Amino acid sequence: MAVKVTIVNPINDHTDILTNLLQIMHDSVNGHYDELKAIFDYFESSLDNSVSMEANFSYLIEGEEKFAFLEDPESKVPSLIESLHKIMKSHTGGDWKKFILNLDANGKAHTKFIYDEK
Repeated sequence: MAVKVTIVNPINDHTDILTNLLQIMHDSVNGHYDELKAIFDYFESSLDNSVSMEANFSYLIEGEEKFAFLEDPESKVPSLIESLHKIMKSHTGGDWKKFILNLDANGKAHTKFIYDEK
């Protein structure tokens, strides 16, 4: 089953990436859920340009938060996150370190990007 969502305030280039991430999140839950939440940590080394990422995924069922792994058999998540980071950095110059993606009970997606404080 495909997820039908409304992206709140998207930048056009990001819509496909966010939709793909939301689909992976949806597919990672067996059965009904009220909300989905994924936190993606992103680090790019200035020494060798290597990239590391971490994903934490949870969902709500009747007010109870449950944690799970993202079901990503094709390993799409790392390339989606790296692409999103590159697109945003090229558009805004921003270098976010953490990205939170929520799907609320109304089927609306919400994003929050966290940048290093300088």
